[in-house]
Amino acid sequence: MKKKALALLSLVMVVMMATGCSGQTKAESKPEEPAVETEQQTAEEQVSWPEKPITVVVPAGAGGDTDSYARIFGQYLEAELGQPVVISNVGGAGGTVGTRQVKDAEADGYTAVFYHGSALLNSIVGLADFDVRMDMQIANIPIKDNTQMLFADAKKFSSLQDVIDQCKAEPGSVVFGRETGTQAHLVALALEDAADIEFNQVDIAAGFSNLIAALMGGQIDVFFMTYGSAQDYINSGDIVPLGVFSEERATSLPDVPTFKEQGLDLVFEKFFFYGFPKDTPEEIVEKFNNAVEKVTALPECQADIAKFGLVPQYMNQSDTADYFNMMYEFYSKYAAMF
Repeated sequence: MKKKALALLSLVMVVMMATGCSGQTKAESKPEEPAVETEQQTAEEQVSWPEKPITVVVPAGAGGDTDSYARIFGQYLEAELGQPVVISNVGGAGGTVGTRQVKDAEADGYTAVFYHGSALLNSIVGLADFDVRMDMQIANIPIKDNTQMLFADAKKFSSLQDVIDQCKAEPGSVVFGRETGTQAHLVALALEDAADIEFNQVDIAAGFSNLIAALMGGQIDVFFMTYGSAQDYINSGDIVPLGVFSEERATSLPDVPTFKEQGLDLVFEKFFFYGFPKDTPEEIVEKFNNAVEKVTALPECQADIAKFGLVPQYMNQSDTADYFNMMYEFYSKYAAMF
């Protein structure tokens, strides 16, 4: 009996030892798992840009819609990027001078352009010997404008039909102010074609301030501009909107009919974009785009833009490229008119 008890005890000890050894061996043989890196720096975070002020060239005069939007966005971009954003107005040759200045600038991310669709038009009509789609890096579109209107001297006209009747009665008697090669030039030609009329087209330097000065001085009778730039003069009764070049009436001026409603199938949507020299590092452009996207979503920025009857809507770089190609084809249809 005693021998059986000893044997049983020995068996239990063997089993326990075997189990213990087995567990220890398993624990010791288990390889250590590599540490998982939970935070990885993105390419954007690794870029030290910006480390000094950024110059945004506006290829148009002060006081117009392009200048106004550039300054609003610039104000909020300064806070987002942590560096001053300096707006530089460089007019001339339908925006070509300023755009070229950026195209030829050092591709370090410290010189950008803020402009609109006339940059494409300039290439199509030969005003520019470069194509922004190929020769620059187009970054994004932060805003589009469907409040493009034809305005007239309120002392002379009260409706689009008044202007058409005067043009038909005395061809060339109504003076249309525009800068050569711009979208306003295209609109003047398209309107002449659609209504079978003839304007006396006069070249006026870019910028609303120049256009309104020419109208108030009696040099021009009608001009093409966005609602936001002209609203003070609409309210004062100095100018009258004759129609809006959009598919639907603008919410800012619901009583102004579209050109389609008035029998002329003319739609011109204005878009504004940021661009850099062609070889600007993609990491810098990406960081800039992310900043613009954040800025366009800020309630404060949206409130400032809303004063012009618009809402900023960010379009990324890929979608912007597609949109540019589409608008290039659209503008090309009118190229023969120049």
